[in-house]
Amino acid sequence: MEREHSFELVMITLEHFEKKFLMEASEIEAIDDADVEDYFDMMNRFCSMLRHRIAQ
Repeated sequence: MEREHSFELVMITLEHFEKKFLMEASEIEAIDDADVEDYFDMMNRFCSMLRHRIAQ
């Protein structure tokens, strides 16, 4: 995978999670630490999958 495409894919993924978090956060009254931790764990799993695939 070319470097430019790899970077773009990572940015698209991060943008997706940012939008997802903001949409979900707007639907609840308060965000607790567990919600934020779950969100970052999920985002990190996706980024890890991308990183391993890009490295191949």
